[in-house]
Amino acid sequence: MGISEDNTSRFPDVKSTDWFAGAVNAAAKAGFVDGTFRPNANITSEQMAVMITHAMSFAGKKTNADARGLSVFTDSPFFSSWAKDVVAQSVSAGVIYGRTATTFSL
Repeated sequence: MGISEDNTSRFPDVKSTDWFAGAVNAAAKAGFVDGTFRPNANITSEQMAVMITHAMSFAGKKTNADARGLSVFTDSPFFSSWAKDVVAQSVSAGVIYGRTATTFSL
């Protein structure tokens, strides 16, 4: 199982000639990313957690975690609702940690 580069554009802001197009479109085809890619924007910790969790699922690794476990982070009330479950899965799997023991740092 694996993914291979794909230059078929899936995003309006990624041209097939962009140096990263193959990798980005392959990641989209595998379900790691969706929507608008925004190649020049900073990526948030939440977005990274979502991509990591999707990649883990693609690889057959499923981590069950309860978003209530994120309450150890003082900034947990600021998590986006769409990200809480997958952030919890990434943290539970030990793939992503908070910036400190009590701050995730979105």
